[in-house]
Amino acid sequence: MLDIHTHILPGIDDGAGSVEDALKILELQQAQGVTDLALTPHYYSGEESLDLFLRRRLTAYQQLKQAYRGDIRLYLGAEVYYSPFIVYNSSIRECCLGRSSCLLLELPYSEYWEDSLYRGIEELIRRYEITPVIAHIERYHPIRKKYHLAADFHDMGCLIQMNAGSLLDRRTTGLAQKLLKHDYIDLLASDTHSTGQRCPNLGDGLQMIADKYGKSYVRLLERRADRLLLQA
Repeated sequence: MLDIHTHILPGIDDGAGSVEDALKILELQQAQGVTDLALTPHYYSGEESLDLFLRRRLTAYQQLKQAYRGDIRLYLGAEVYYSPFIVYNSSIRECCLGRSSCLLLELPYSEYWEDSLYRGIEELIRRYEITPVIAHIERYHPIRKKYHLAADFHDMGCLIQMNAGSLLDRRTTGLAQKLLKHDYIDLLASDTHSTGQRCPNLGDGLQMIADKYGKSYVRLLERRADRLLLQA
């Protein structure tokens, strides 16, 4: 089981604050059934250069790898916040998951999306042959207002990720289930940040899908994740 979206690297963003915290999160991930995991710290181009971010990410990764003795296979990646700057930085490919061309992309939390956002994502795909993976699609205001907008990203060639926690929270499960029903979701992930409020829950989310939609739907999501993992 692959968890494509996590914030476990120690001390690099608003996720795990220390190596010890990261190790505790990884224990919970393994208990959820996770075997493969993408480490995707936040990258904001308006706050630091990509070179600095990549150096900080590598340092945190080396610290974690030195301390971790578990069985989960770890892959480096990033959750990249969209901005026009990333479209014209060829080094952005270094934020893709492992050796794949898949880039976890966080979109603006605005009331509506300008046409320039769509053009920028199309340019990102064209320039660098990147496959954007739209992070936690259900959290954006435009999707909450009109969930069929998710189809636009599929039409562009993007993949779409949803957080397991949105299925498990009664306040958001309605929208999450609509997105699943219309087959807008390619990947389910935990987006875990800690052992507390945003803890590992991918196994729980997949179990809910199995209970409501059948195990065949879970196998479909797992096959989609496996195809991504083969590239990584």
